[in-house]
Amino acid sequence: MMRGLVRKNLVLMCLVRGYKLYKYQPDWSGILRGNKEFWDRARSSAAGPKVLIPTSVGAYLAATSLETFLAIALTLRGARVEFLLCDRQLPACFDCMVGLTISEKQLAKEGTRKLL
Repeated sequence: MMRGLVRKNLVLMCLVRGYKLYKYQPDWSGILRGNKEFWDRARSSAAGPKVLIPTSVGAYLAATSLETFLAIALTLRGARVEFLLCDRQLPACFDCMVGLTISEKQLAKEGTRKLL
């Protein structure tokens, strides 16, 4: 019942999502704090290939957890890692909540730029 209520209420959905982003993302600053000098040295000495991680949705928990973990692993191996996030240039967005914030018909006709 609670899940159904949250799915029908945009404000509640955004609050739950914000909480999950805060609660369930890895705390990399806390994790790396114990090895700050090692991490700083790894970042400053990274001279290997440039690696672009083109994450399309910054709020997608499963992907961002994996992508940040991958970025740290690559950095520790000498790669110079950069992230690419959506800049509203695409006509639609994976993060859009179809049916709640926009109808499928509107999405097909207008995209999601008005929502972002």
